[in-house]
Amino acid sequence: MSFLSSAKALVDFSDYQIYQELIKGREENSFYKSCVSEMLRMVMEQDCMTKAKVLNYLGERFRVKLNLPDWFTHEQCAHFLLDECLCIHLKSDVEKFYMLCLMTRKLFSFAKQECMEENPDSLMFQEVLTPGQLYLMFLKVRSTLLFVHLPVSSAAVSTHFHIHLMLTRPAFI
Repeated sequence: MSFLSSAKALVDFSDYQIYQELIKGREENSFYKSCVSEMLRMVMEQDCMTKAKVLNYLGERFRVKLNLPDWFTHEQCAHFLLDECLCIHLKSDVEKFYMLCLMTRKLFSFAKQECMEENPDSLMFQEVLTPGQLYLMFLKVRSTLLFVHLPVSSAAVSTHFHIHLMLTRPAFI
């Protein structure tokens, strides 16, 4: 999923407004402006001109991976994807959009070596994962293991091998 696909799905801004937000602070940098213009063209080539079309496009592409019920529309699948998988620490779609724009500007600065890599031991990273987020990650891993365990165990039974996975207790206890 491209950055601009997710950005256009989050807010109902015009391409000009998105462009202005992305080049903020870099109005004189022609390389950066051409990169942003090219990203906008790539999204337009996918026929994603409006927020509704982008949501439909994303929902159609990610429906299989999300394992959502069949009665969910493509737009509902896209909203689920954006709410549960993209900047989950932010509440509103506008906040997520501005965060993605900031991250894009910072990524371009880092690629051009205009800023340094951030130190993961810095104090600002100490509370990135809240206990709820850690628990959610654990549940996702556990559900994935259960999803893998069923086909493997049925194959093992059919070939007279016995596999026992301890999935009821966390590994860190």
